[in-house]
Amino acid sequence: MCSPFRITVFLGFVLCVISLTSAQDYRVICGKRKVKSVYLIQNGLNAKPGHWPWHAAIYYKNDSDGVDYKCGGSIIDENTILTAASCVFKTDAINETDISIYVGRMHLTEDTEYTQKYDAKEIILHPNYSGSTNDNDIALIKLTANITMTKFVQPVCLWTMDANPYSIVGMHGTIVGFGSENHLKQTNLGVVDTLACINSDREVFGKLRMSEMLCVGGQEGTGACNGDSGGGLFFEVEGKWFVRGIVSYIPGQAENEICTTSKHAAFTDVTKYVDWIKGFINPEILPVSSDAIDVDYVEKLELFDLSTCGVASNSIASGGAQWTLPWVGFVGIYRSLDDTIDKRCVVTLLNEWYAVGPAHCFENDGLDINNTADNIALIELLNPADTSQPNVRPICIPIVPKLRTNTTTDLTIASQTSLPKSFISKPVNYIDAEVCTNKYAEQGFPLFLASKRLCTQIPSRAAQDCIQLKTGAPLQQLRRINGRRQYFLRGFDIFGRSCSTSLPSVYSNVNTFLDWILYNMKPNVVEKTEDTPNSEDAAIEDSWNQLHQEPDQKKLSLFKLDTCGVTTTNVDTVDDRIYYPWMGLLVTHKNTMEPLTYIESTVVLISDRYALAPAHIVSNTMSWWV
Repeated sequence: MCSPFRITVFLGFVLCVISLTSAQDYRVICGKRKVKSVYLIQNGLNAKPGHWPWHAAIYYKNDSDGVDYKCGGSIIDENTILTAASCVFKTDAINETDISIYVGRMHLTEDTEYTQKYDAKEIILHPNYSGSTNDNDIALIKLTANITMTKFVQPVCLWTMDANPYSIVGMHGTIVGFGSENHLKQTNLGVVDTLACINSDREVFGKLRMSEMLCVGGQEGTGACNGDSGGGLFFEVEGKWFVRGIVSYIPGQAENEICTTSKHAAFTDVTKYVDWIKGFINPEILPVSSDAIDVDYVEKLELFDLSTCGVASNSIASGGAQWTLPWVGFVGIYRSLDDTIDKRCVVTLLNEWYAVGPAHCFENDGLDINNTADNIALIELLNPADTSQPNVRPICIPIVPKLRTNTTTDLTIASQTSLPKSFISKPVNYIDAEVCTNKYAEQGFPLFLASKRLCTQIPSRAAQDCIQLKTGAPLQQLRRINGRRQYFLRGFDIFGRSCSTSLPSVYSNVNTFLDWILYNMKPNVVEKTEDTPNSEDAAIEDSWNQLHQEPDQKKLSLFKLDTCGVTTTNVDTVDDRIYYPWMGLLVTHKNTMEPLTYIESTVVLISDRYALAPAHIVSNTMSWWV
């Protein structure tokens, strides 16, 4: 029988655990999208619900008991909106009872199931704000009630990283706002050097205190506009979104004060005011280093073909080249004068759109050359690799956590062979981190491995015919998955010494970057704007699908949908020319007794027996040949 004392202790323990778990679960993580996003590669797009869940719309009450849109803002905690002071100040601070805040709103005048409305409780202007000069153009709006966080309404993170404005010069951030439109828009804009900004228009920017601001470059037809004031300039860093700027000053056309998107705009630099902001917000919402990258592994699985990745190829090509490691590629500089490529580094293909390699191989103003531990770059290809070719296939990576392992057996490196464009695996042995660092220390070279690097050494026998590749050569781990031998990427060479026997080779440990890699790999989908006339295309596709379902559609047998519209490539030519096999020529014989012919038109082949040509070309007085 249990005593009352023992029961009390047991219940107390349970209550403590429940309280602790609830507190951890309650903590709101900033800067995280809660809905799946499509990889957008166009500017000026209509924003989608949940893509920018921290955007807020600020409205003023009007004389007709309605509200008029005024400015944008950003949710930074449960009851605080970050905006520009110029949005809530005329000759004095606007009365908070005249302001309403809408969050989750996608349309200027319409609500959806995502929309929430809140009243302002307090307006906090920066104490040094100047309405005449726009100095310190920043303000906070405290709400009368806490915001209900949903998939479509979330806070953004305050920028707590490097506050130097030059650290983001050249980078592109995203602004979101209604601007001059009724639907919420998004666009990417680059940060410009302050001096270049002032020189672009001294009359405008020479009057502003640019040391407290960021200059963001506009481009014709795309940029911040009047209604975007107060909205944020957002950057994604390792899976989190941060607000770095606030739309403050937008140059207008002299005759009508309408925004000029081709000119630069001035943004309040939020980093200058983080300490001031912290005095008014919930500190638990600030980003912390323990916030992990949030990866949807199920979604990412769709980017890979686990049945074909990491399978070595034995195809022989013209010239005797043999590709045994079809994921090995190179990056380099093309020399047009002599039609050659100066190879810089090796990269490893992950799927048809992405490869990975050392970051130092690429020109990148944001690369910290002193941070050699994070020497990794994910490369997005301009055009997809043709992985149907036997010499072009991706290596495997352990996408889901259950496939990941820290074992160091069955490791191999990629080596060149005596044949051109041919590679082979060479076995290597894992070297303990302490042993590795000691060997480098004996040579007077301090080496810091931590978890982001690992060392191997090639046995003397294997090294005899090992031909060193450039920096970035992959470290592979041979694994057996469902009875099939497949290579997984374990790392890549960062010193270019994978065939050396004098010192261990040092590799970037890809396992520690897997979530970062996966998060940044996006499905390549070009999303059309609503202005793009695609409804007709959709109607044609629907009609075609309906035809397939109807009986007695004999005409469909005239077309081969599995082969139509497929280009071909001649790999024997130097430039790998692409051919469009449906293009033909309409040729006439003026005299059937003479071989002389005349090209009259181009035709397009649509089936085995039919082609299309312009009607005005055709005449029955000639003999035609295609």
